[in-house]
Amino acid sequence: MATEGTVKIDNVVCNVTKLMEAKGKGDYTNLQGYAISTNYVHMLVMLSKINTTAVLARGEGQNTVSSLAISDSKYLKHGNDCAYNKNFFIAQGGGEANTIVKCFNDSFNLLGQYTYQPMEGKNPLNTISCIAYIANNYFFLGSGQKYAVCSLDENNKKFQEVSRVTIPDELIDQLKRSGCGDPISQGIYYAKNKLYKVYSHKDSSNRILRNDIAVYALPGTSPKFNGKVSLSAIYACDRVEKELFEIESISSPDNGSTFYMATNQMENSTTQKDCIYKIKLG
Repeated sequence: MATEGTVKIDNVVCNVTKLMEAKGKGDYTNLQGYAISTNYVHMLVMLSKINTTAVLARGEGQNTVSSLAISDSKYLKHGNDCAYNKNFFIAQGGGEANTIVKCFNDSFNLLGQYTYQPMEGKNPLNTISCIAYIANNYFFLGSGQKYAVCSLDENNKKFQEVSRVTIPDELIDQLKRSGCGDPISQGIYYAKNKLYKVYSHKDSSNRILRNDIAVYALPGTSPKFNGKVSLSAIYACDRVEKELFEIESISSPDNGSTFYMATNQMENSTTQKDCIYKIKLG
């Protein structure tokens, strides 16, 4: 049986919406991708209200982020998820070119654009909607219940798939909530042979107020994991008093000792309040 617990908020690191508005970028209301570096640089992808362009936002701080630097408009589509390894890798997600991963440094310079190369004999992932760094230039690229372990080929600008793990249907069934549709796939993070995966749940009123962070034990040996995962733990994070509370991603600056999560949320029908939180799982 998987361990069950809750996500405990240790500290509100920043109100992202307020900091975006302070920079005159209040139209970029939807927090999507997120990652934190080893020296506490927070990188976020913020999607516009009209859902066609995104900007990158950067803040710094272990417990408090007091201001954001914001890029010029970047063609990232949703920019669904981010990972950090020396630089920030962003899975572009929905729309055209949806298997592209883009790499930026923390000054918003585009360092590379990478394509995904599936293993021979495997059906390719149709959309790369989440990404996590493993070790030694290996990454997870994910879509739905499939996660390709890829080696980053800098010379040829490719993520070359070397193995694959899957989440069985019966584990997804364990995550389902009463009165809600199928779990909605969000961001991922990897640490210590575990894959951390965020799911959101849309209720009968079409609102997302309930979320889970699932922890999966990975089969095989790092970094070339292969096979079906098992479910180690589920941590719930619900805010039913809000209009919207959607966890987009989690990340860690210290290989899973400390966690941060990024949320897209509405306090009521008119007040956006996306936030970064420092959290504990327990």
